[in-house]
Amino acid sequence: MKNISRLLAILLFVTVGSCSKVPERPKNVSNSNRESIQIGDTIDAEHFRVFETTDTVLSFQKNGKITKVIVPKRSTNQFTDFQEFLDRCSADSLSYDDLELTDVTGDGYDDSCITRIHFRFQLPFIEHIVFTQGRRIFYDTLLLEDGVAAMEYFGEDESAYLALKPYSSLYVAEHGFGSFVGDRVSGNLNIADQFLNGTHPNEKSYWINYIQNYKGHWIWNLAVISPSGLIWDSRSKEFIIYWGP
Repeated sequence: MKNISRLLAILLFVTVGSCSKVPERPKNVSNSNRESIQIGDTIDAEHFRVFETTDTVLSFQKNGKITKVIVPKRSTNQFTDFQEFLDRCSADSLSYDDLELTDVTGDGYDDSCITRIHFRFQLPFIEHIVFTQGRRIFYDTLLLEDGVAAMEYFGEDESAYLALKPYSSLYVAEHGFGSFVGDRVSGNLNIADQFLNGTHPNEKSYWINYIQNYKGHWIWNLAVISPSGLIWDSRSKEFIIYWGP
């Protein structure tokens, strides 16, 4: 009987001890100082990203608040002028307009290539427009979502991106999509290999002559991942894919 009582007492002690023990919390940036983060700490639980030796911490200040941004060291060049941008950007001037005069239709005359960025639903709404001789011939738009903007243009640090909105949003939109005029179309047909042999094999001779006599530039379409280069088609009076997906 004494042995049974002793056994019950031991089991009760173990049970109480295990229930009262506070489970150890996993390391996470949201529960620690971002400056003191250690190698191996989780910094993006959703995507299972951890702080590695290839990462670094950048500091930016806005409105008296310092925000730490954790980025791969290879991505630090994306933030070269970010602090300067924060210093001159104000909450009541969150928009961007740009006009580039250059030939994108290949006729030897300048066209008006316009970029407009303003906020819609608290997200950057980007417009790319081309006018030629007063007529609009191209209009492309993109609503830049937070998650994809942070992953592709903000070193993958979404929490810092959100903490610095709307300034981070406008900065990313300007740097990623502030211009859409590409290089001048050249007679190098290696660039146009897929265009000539995959897309237009039945009219190859026509397009070789067209490309070699093209006087203008190609333009980018609006896409976060894998944008395409577009060239003006004088027959259909629209831009068509010159290279890319």
